[in-house]
Amino acid sequence: MDSNQKRNIYAQEALKYVPKLLTLLNRNELSPTFGCFDREYWHYRTADFPCGMSQEAVLALALLYKYPFPGNDCFGLERIKSLIVGALHFTKKSSHRDGSSDEYYPFERAQGSTAFSLYACTQAYQWLGLNDTELERFFKHRGGWLASHSEVGKLANHEAMSALALLNVFLITKDKNFQMASQKRVQNVLTLQSPEGWFVEYDGCDPGYDSWTIDFLAKYFQKTDDRSLLEPLNKAVEFMSYFMHPDSSFGGEYGSRNSYNFFPHGLEILGTEIPLATQICDVFLQGVIQGNRAYIDDNRSFSHHMSNYLQAYVDFHPTRSHGLKRNDFEKYFQQAGLYVSKKSAYYLVLSLKKGGVLKLFKDQNNIYNDAGFIGVLDNDQVCVSHAFSDKIITVRDILKVHGYFQPVSLPYMSPMKLIFFRAMLFPFSWSATYSRLIRKLLQHVLIHNKKGLPIQFEREFLFNKEGLHIKDRIHLLGKKYFKRLAIGTDHTSIYTAISNGFQKGVLHPWVYFDDKLKELKQKKEIVIQREIQ
Repeated sequence: MDSNQKRNIYAQEALKYVPKLLTLLNRNELSPTFGCFDREYWHYRTADFPCGMSQEAVLALALLYKYPFPGNDCFGLERIKSLIVGALHFTKKSSHRDGSSDEYYPFERAQGSTAFSLYACTQAYQWLGLNDTELERFFKHRGGWLASHSEVGKLANHEAMSALALLNVFLITKDKNFQMASQKRVQNVLTLQSPEGWFVEYDGCDPGYDSWTIDFLAKYFQKTDDRSLLEPLNKAVEFMSYFMHPDSSFGGEYGSRNSYNFFPHGLEILGTEIPLATQICDVFLQGVIQGNRAYIDDNRSFSHHMSNYLQAYVDFHPTRSHGLKRNDFEKYFQQAGLYVSKKSAYYLVLSLKKGGVLKLFKDQNNIYNDAGFIGVLDNDQVCVSHAFSDKIITVRDILKVHGYFQPVSLPYMSPMKLIFFRAMLFPFSWSATYSRLIRKLLQHVLIHNKKGLPIQFEREFLFNKEGLHIKDRIHLLGKKYFKRLAIGTDHTSIYTAISNGFQKGVLHPWVYFDDKLKELKQKKEIVIQREIQ
């Protein structure tokens, strides 16, 4: 493919979502919810508050209005402009008095949705060349809240997006307080970068979310020409390159947040400075053609990718170096707990920190996925081997990981739970401190809960030019026993918004070991060996 053909792939992939984008938007200009992108709220009326993250979709709409992408019927239409302005004003209208917004529940005051939608709104405002005093006051108000609040937990991508949003507020208002706040957030991001190149996401490294953080920092670099960012970005891109798979897919369950994210815009921006960045993009574009990219197409998440593809088209770097090719290698990122190796036709990505979660490729095909053990105990408790926790790891000719199964918390809403949860929120709905406490509690339940069980596992991996040999041992230390036991190919056990999307690898079958459970219950131990070729 020549450069123009590659560039057009971005636009073609993004434009597929235009009907969905305009379906989610309330286009009734006399409706009190005109400009709302949360169809569950304004149309179905099944939600009692509008999701603030949904308003980020205004960015994609503004791109369609501003740029004549090939096949773009929305370019320059006055009707599209009026919809964009309506969306900006609804974002203001649906905010809390302090300027923040909610994403998952009322009075949440979420940094993520507040920052993402602020960036989208301020970027759309600049692209349309608007002059609206009311909106600018809103941008300053929301920016003021964002500058003085931070996320519960370590999320580098939220810090990077906050920096970008605050920079946009500065560019619109010329208030240098926002410039300084933006610079502070960038420094916060850099403190969350490992010497190995990756950025912290909750408990560790997630290449998919690294893609997002790189994207935001590259956008920041484009706007400021802050060349001090090039060294950390170069490290991040180098690290990221190892997780662009031979079949052109990217990321997966081996990351700390199980994400398949891939955002090419920042890499296209960096093409002039870091040639490896566009080499990675070219592999991704090949995957788009083959249908191997990930699809995270629910109503809340699709616009992240749609707008990013459109931006990648706009800033496409025309000079491309040769494709991403590697000779045989072996690399262990100790802090991330990720082992990556190519041996002849085989390519292995293995997370030892997650208890042996892996993807194996042969030539250009994903031949095996392994998200670790998942089982159901005699008390109907679901448990897994892949949770982030202390494990004994050995990296020699044979890779070993030793740890304990952990229970999985899979709570779901019921009418009574929802009533109780809402009742908890209302008494102190005015308090940002209380909002933060609730969010911290939910993160503990859904993400950080790490109670061990008296069930040991040990996994051994021998990887060579003939394929992968896996030896698993499970040892019962107490009275608990399994009713079901399997190696899942795509299961997850913590809550992450952008996870459990579709990638072809999720269609690999699960491997069940129910025929060995009687032996395990009697002898308290089983050993399972397999060859993957």
